[in-house]
Amino acid sequence: MKWLPLNSIPSKPGWFHVRDAPGGKIGIRYWDGKCWNAVNARDGFTPNDSFVEWLLIFGISRNQIT
Repeated sequence: MKWLPLNSIPSKPGWFHVRDAPGGKIGIRYWDGKCWNAVNARDGFTPNDSFVEWLLIFGISRNQIT
């Protein structure tokens, strides 16, 4: 697995690990096919691309993340 830059586009929608800087804090975003989204209990999906790299880890689902 390799971290990919923000400007590279995932091939399909889904959940991805994201990193705010190389070696920095890791979070999660959902790629809906058009933009990156953060999710929280209060607001639901909110567009958010405040990271520099993303990584697909196979087998991760929303139920495992929340």
